[in-house]
Formats: sequence, structure tokens, C-alpha cells
Amino acid sequence: MGGEEDSDRLVLRRELTGLRNGATITLIEFGNDSVTAWQVQRDGSGTPRARHWPPMPAYSSDDPQARYEEQLRPLADGGSRLLLVLSAPYPPSGELFGVVTSAHPDAPLLACRSPLAEVLRELITGIPLTHWYELVVLRRLRSGRLVFDSWQLFPAEADHRYPPQRFRIWCEPSDEHGTVFAVVAQLGGDYSMVSVQSAMLDPGFHEPTAKLLRPGQVAFEGLPVKLRTEHRSWPSLVGAVPATLDRPAPAHLICAIEVSGTKDQLRRRIDRVQQLITRAETTEGQLRVSLISYGAHSFSRKVPDEPPAALTWAGSAKTALAELAKLQKRGTPDGEYPRAAQLECALAEVIRRLDRDDGRPCLVTAGSRPPYPPRVDPRTEIIPCPRRNDWRGALQRLGGIPDMAFGTICDHDAAGPAWTQLGRDASESGDLVDVRRLAMNLGLSRPLMNVPFPLIGLDGG
Repeated sequence: MGGEEDSDRLVLRRELTGLRNGATITLIEFGNDSVTAWQVQRDGSGTPRARHWPPMPAYSSDDPQARYEEQLRPLADGGSRLLLVLSAPYPPSGELFGVVTSAHPDAPLLACRSPLAEVLRELITGIPLTHWYELVVLRRLRSGRLVFDSWQLFPAEADHRYPPQRFRIWCEPSDEHGTVFAVVAQLGGDYSMVSVQSAMLDPGFHEPTAKLLRPGQVAFEGLPVKLRTEHRSWPSLVGAVPATLDRPAPAHLICAIEVSGTKDQLRRRIDRVQQLITRAETTEGQLRVSLISYGAHSFSRKVPDEPPAALTWAGSAKTALAELAKLQKRGTPDGEYPRAAQLECALAEVIRRLDRDDGRPCLVTAGSRPPYPPRVDPRTEIIPCPRRNDWRGALQRLGGIPDMAFGTICDHDAAGPAWTQLGRDASESGDLVDVRRLAMNLGLSRPLMNVPFPLIGLDGG
């Protein structure tokens, strides 16, 4: 019986594989003590879907002919392909089995000793696709307009053994429902929905892997969170897509960080600069980052006067974040001049290194102490910069650069005309620093908008 059963499974597999869209296969399953009617159809995406009616007893005192006429004949004579299936160890005799086989002598009789539900589940899993499976994505045009597109996942004829497909997408911020992963079947230029899931993903690039589990079921692996079924209607999802998505212009973020003060002050400055770089980087705006650290001048012959240090210049955000981690470990100097920091020398270093080809410059200064004056300040009595650098002249030169932006991240006690001018475009201070607002005011990120679908075809994607 094993060989006969394997042969009959192959017949049933061929029947299911060859099922055309719009056609139906009706199966009448004869079990140990029940009879169950099944129908298999392909849905709009070409996925075989099986449904069944409540089982009826194989043996009953009721007239079997009447039961057949009332419950089975409408299905068996409905114009579909009819198959009879034995899932019992031995063929049932008499009663309803005899009525059905007599009424349909040409219907194939197949032996599947396992319950038909298990057999159908197994066979449908192995059936190849009839259409391409594609992921619904958005593509940003040069004008900034967003248009729908698709990313091909699995070709027609692929089955569950087809290699998983890895791809790269960009996720914009989404609302509380998350980013949508909608799989569709491509039907000669038209599309039919296969599945819609969603997940709360951080903005930025992601590299998931799509795995075909069976017709109608695709799993996305390699994401930081699991996908869940999406219950929003398709029109509402489409309607939530903004018409345009403006990309920030290529920018050169220059962060001047004061290392004077307490360890806690330095830690907060570094933390906020890290947040700013991360915020600007995840807006996909071709960002370059420079870091300059500066402390106080030394007026002791025994201690050399260290100039501001360029930790990195016009490099990647990743490099800048690594340098900030190193700076965090250095700590703050001891016994330094407490009333000023060499901010004027840091500005001079920016002027010396600045290259307009690196992108639109944006200077963000994090600290609190005023700069040294070029000469003794009669009001504050702060001693002059030993290099005679003038912060006023430096800011005037930097302010004359087209599109130059200035921002500050100030400690509680930051004050004075230098800090006012340095924060002319955006300024945050105190314990509650809004990095998102700072980035937006400096043109490093665009206004927050929710984009429900992943994007593809971006630079680097």
C-alpha cells in the first residue's frame, strides 16, 4: 500500500499544481467514521487555498442517498474537478461511500492514509509559485517625489526550497504602526496582495532576508524585531505616503567641543554631540563630520600650551562617533585657567581647514566658557590669547561664507557675546537639549514625516 499511496500523492500534487486561476478542485474524504468535503481554489494572488465543510458521519440511520443529494451533490456537480480520497486504513463499505462512488464512477479514487488536512498542508507547501512575488517599496525621484515601485523577491516556479533573498532597504521614521512589508503577486502588469505585515524599525538602512515558506507566506528574517500582521486597509496605507521627501543637501558638520570643566560637563557635551551626529546621519543627507577639541590656554612655562586638536576632519559619521568614544575616556585637564577656553583658536583652526567642497558647513560649538580676547579685556579682566587670535574677526569671516550655519550646545553657565553669535541659527542649553530640533534648525535633517513603506534605490542602497 505504501507504493500505491506515494503514487496517489503524486497524482494529487499534479492536480493541485495544475490548478488554474478560477478553477476548483472538490475532494470528498472518506475517513474511519466520517466523510468531509473539501474544495481547493487559487485566490487572486495564485495561492492555493483549501476549505472544508463540517464532517458528516460515514454510517448513519439516515438515508445515505438523501444525505448525498443534500450535502455532497451540489459540490460534486458544481463544475469542478472531483477527486475521492481514502484517508482510512481500509476502504469503507456500503452506505455513503457506495452512493458517492456509484454517482461518480469516473472520479479518481486516491489513497492517502494520513488525514487529508495534513496531506493538503504538506502538498500546498511544496507547490511552486505561478507568479512573481514582489515587495512593495517606494522610490524617491530626483525631484523629491515619492513613487511606488516593487522589488522582486521570488520568480514564478519558485518553491519553498528556493534560496532566501537578501536585499537592502532604507526606512524613514514611521508612525506608531511601523514600516509596512507588503508582498504582492505580479499578474501581467497587475498586482494582487499576498500578505501585509509591519514592524517598528529604526530609521536608516536595514538588510532583511526574504524566505519563501510556502505559496502565500513569506518570512522576513534579519530584522531587529519580528513582523506582525498589519490590519490597516490598503487605501489608508497608500494615503499615508507623503507626496514628496526632500533630502537635506550634502552637509559638513563641524563640532567644536570644549574639554575644560568637570567630567560630568564633558560627558554631557559628548553625549549630545553623538546624538546630533546620529540624527543628522539617519536623514540620509551625505554627511561629513569634523571634530575639534579645545581646552584652556596654558600660561605656565612648565606646561606646554596645547592648541585645539582636530580629532577627525571631513570624515564619516562612524569615524566621528569612534573618536568621541575615545575623547570620553581621556577626561578633563587639571589646574587649568578657569575663566576662559581657547575658543578663538578653535575658530581659527576651522578657518584654516575649511573647504567648501566638503559640503554646506555647519559649525556647532559645545561648551560654556568665553573665548580669550586678543588683548586684555578691561571689563572681564580675562587675559589675552597668547596667539593673539580674535574670535570676533574669526566669526565675521565664517559668517561671510554662503549658507554657513551656526549652532550651540551650551552648559547652564554659557553666556556672553561670543556664544550669542555662535548660536545665531540654533541654540540648545541646560539639561533638556532637543537634538532633533537643533538638527532641523541647522538644516541637517528635514521636518519629521511618517513614511509607511520602505524605500529602495537610495545612494548606497
